[in-house]
Amino acid sequence: MNRVKFKIIILMVLSIGLWGCEDSTLDVELFGSIQGVVLSASDNTPLEGVSISTTPASAAVLTDAEGMFTLNKVPLGDVTVAASLKDYIQASISVKVLEDETSTVEFTLEKEELQGSVIFSIPAPVDGMADTDVAIDLSWHTEIEKIENVTYDVFMFDQDAIDKTLIVENLEDTTYTVSGLFSNTTYHWYVVANKDDKTWKSDTWSFRTLSARSLEIVFARKVDGNYQLMATDINGDQVAQLTKFSNNRNWFPLINPQYVDQLLYTSNADGDHHIYTCDRDGKNVQRVTDLPNEGYFNNGEGICWSPDGKRILFSSYSKLYSIKKDGTDLKLIKTAPEGRHFIARDWNKYTGKILVETVGEKSYDSEIYMMDGDGSNFEMLVDNLPGHIGEPSFSIDGKQLLYTRDMSELQSTDGRQLDVHIFLKTLATAEEEDLSTQKPLGTNDINPRFSVTGGSIIFVNTNNTGTEQRNIQRIALDENDENDVDNNGRSLIVADGEMPFWGIKI
Repeated sequence: MNRVKFKIIILMVLSIGLWGCEDSTLDVELFGSIQGVVLSASDNTPLEGVSISTTPASAAVLTDAEGMFTLNKVPLGDVTVAASLKDYIQASISVKVLEDETSTVEFTLEKEELQGSVIFSIPAPVDGMADTDVAIDLSWHTEIEKIENVTYDVFMFDQDAIDKTLIVENLEDTTYTVSGLFSNTTYHWYVVANKDDKTWKSDTWSFRTLSARSLEIVFARKVDGNYQLMATDINGDQVAQLTKFSNNRNWFPLINPQYVDQLLYTSNADGDHHIYTCDRDGKNVQRVTDLPNEGYFNNGEGICWSPDGKRILFSSYSKLYSIKKDGTDLKLIKTAPEGRHFIARDWNKYTGKILVETVGEKSYDSEIYMMDGDGSNFEMLVDNLPGHIGEPSFSIDGKQLLYTRDMSELQSTDGRQLDVHIFLKTLATAEEEDLSTQKPLGTNDINPRFSVTGGSIIFVNTNNTGTEQRNIQRIALDENDENDVDNNGRSLIVADGEMPFWGIKI
């Protein structure tokens, strides 16, 4: 046999051998099957239409009306079987599949709860909005999936706050009204949706309130047990809080007649009652006095601006002083008659005259005087009549004055008054007019002041027990007064307020 033939024979033998080896290693795929049932976990009833699948993958099936299913031709080995149905929590079971055998499984599916979502959008006021009202509606839009009966908690805090304040909880609506906000202040707010123990939080939005310089009436209000300065418009539609000290009272606010962006008030922030200034938004607070503004039945009452707005008139026991608004150049103007204390009241621009009240050791021992700006020409205007008299203030032109008198003539040692009326006295003729003829029985009219136009008076009406709410009202003296529509009618400006002053609007 030659060498060529030998090589051919060898190659044929090797080929036959290789083919033989390939045939001997071919695998035959083997299968088993899986049967099972799917039940509801809550009541053990069968669930129809449950999708059954495996990993590694085989044919997927749905359960029948009895909750039953069968998976045929499942590859041997460890297989994970999954059962899923809408509104139920998916479940899976690991099972070993054996050759030509049927493995069984049983599923119980839990109902899916609170797996939905709340999406917040479209806040009002728009995020970052400026010059909003100090009474404002907060609102938001929600997109809710798979959840019912959601409630809302609203949180809000101003630019200086450390803590987030919960202002309302368990609200069912998507609108909430807040009022009495500080003026010229940035507020941040957000909403939390609640359902049982699950919550969804909105973004944090912000807005900035308008300046109180546009609110012409300042007054005091009791807030959390202490008095704070407030401001409102002539209709009482907007009310802004100016001060926010928690442990002292701030009251008797007055707008500077010349530098109209400045306020004067008294506070016991340092113990005794002292005089302070701030701007119309309640910021830039400065203490003015070292001497206390106190005396018989005087807890910070009776302060006023000089006509040029550069000085402040106040009383400290029996002494009447003026001082520059920066706290310098203290000047003694007058000493009260023996056994009496001053309560300063008003200083008129056109006449230069000063109005004061003097009080003895009894609250009903009171008189009203007028004097020149230097303390000369000290003249009694209202004598020590039966019952308490006080709170005098000038008309715009200085030719008339307002004052109060308790017509019950009660001489109570605790200062109680039963029937306080407001009187308008014309200085040239000494004629007087009772402005409280329409006052409700059992109430007192107190804190009278002329409006900035002089066509109205503003004052406070309150129950004579001293325990009920005090309300700021006005009476029109001039039927042509543009700020009033009812001649001689009493109208409400704002509820829950006292010590009002009507100044120039900026």
